[in-house]
Amino acid sequence: MTRLLPDLVRAKAQEDPAVAAVVAGSRILSRGDVDAQSNRLARLLREFGCKREDRVCLLPPTGAEAVVAMLGALKADLIFAPLPEEPVQRIPEMLRSCEPVCVLTTAARAGLVDRLLEQEVLRPDVVVGILDSGPIPDGRFTRRFRLSEASQQSPRALPSRSRASSPACVVFPSAAALPGVVWTHASILRFVTWVTQYFGIRTGDRHALLLPLSQDWSLCQTMSGLAGGATVILVPDGAASDPRNLASFIRRSRLTQWSSPFGLLKAMAEADVVGPGDLPSLRDVVFWGPEGDGGVTRYWRTRLGRARFTTLFGVPETTMASAYYTVSGGAPERAGQPPLGVDCPGQRVLVLGPNRQPVQAGETGEVHVSGTGLSPGYWRNPEATKRAFWERTTGTGRRDRSFHVGLVARRGADGQIYPVDQPGGAS
Repeated sequence: MTRLLPDLVRAKAQEDPAVAAVVAGSRILSRGDVDAQSNRLARLLREFGCKREDRVCLLPPTGAEAVVAMLGALKADLIFAPLPEEPVQRIPEMLRSCEPVCVLTTAARAGLVDRLLEQEVLRPDVVVGILDSGPIPDGRFTRRFRLSEASQQSPRALPSRSRASSPACVVFPSAAALPGVVWTHASILRFVTWVTQYFGIRTGDRHALLLPLSQDWSLCQTMSGLAGGATVILVPDGAASDPRNLASFIRRSRLTQWSSPFGLLKAMAEADVVGPGDLPSLRDVVFWGPEGDGGVTRYWRTRLGRARFTTLFGVPETTMASAYYTVSGGAPERAGQPPLGVDCPGQRVLVLGPNRQPVQAGETGEVHVSGTGLSPGYWRNPEATKRAFWERTTGTGRRDRSFHVGLVARRGADGQIYPVDQPGGAS
């Protein structure tokens, strides 16, 4: 039987159910809590008529309940779609694309769901699940439940009919237009398997959840943390906007891994919020986005001498990690721009010329990615999928599917791939 993400979470719960899995302020959900509550929610979703590969949209995708909602949807063989709250004008467009049979939300957002029902964005028979205990205003909710009602369900897992190739999530990058990107169970499993093994995620590790689950990297980060047995600690509201508060949170939470956009590391360095030998529990610092300022990495490496620093290269269409570049805090400073790194297992980063053939050393071309982490495409948009994903014949005659990233890069004499700055600041 294929092991999927919920199977990995269940295995950790059976290993030691009392270990903290999710921490949100003073609220702590153990591994056993997360597994049992998501099992109960999966049964409640089935009871309300949700069928295999129906869509369940989460709005807003924050809080400890969001983690339970994600796992509950996957355990019910549904497709989970966490929707970004901003910009709010995109929400109807995303909902029309997904056509959800269920929307999971909070009491504070129930009024928005009611307006969407009034505007006929949502089907009149949509199931509305309220994840918290706040008062629900009167509205057009003909079918609704509270998460607390799931306590009446059995905590035993449902038998799963999902296959590795089945769609698991639809991800809407907040800064991009429709369509959403489809992640399969297999592409998610490829990511979490590599991350847990490479970073050695284990019981006792403490990771931060910085951004809502609608952010593709936060979704992957949460999945890998749960699969590896780490404790996922939610960053308090507003802390990310204050570098000093953020450093205090990392210190107070005794994090073993910190993952964030590079820009956030830069803001913390500019505010000089970390001293030499500070944050001794940090084993890994993981970031994504362009590393354009060597002074920033120098700042962090001189203060966290024992930590490893890893840059991840990837996009939602490749399930976020295609290549990685790691240096230790005590390693000599590398001159010049760092490379994208080496390929993640199951992925291959290519630099192709105008004829879509690999370029030689010293030549530039466009970056493409192939491998098992590729999305099957864009949700209900075959035209966009055809434009971005394509098949080529390799030298051995094998057909290979690739995604065109849209990044210009150079193949170095050392075999590494280096991004090339483009006019206007793009790279």
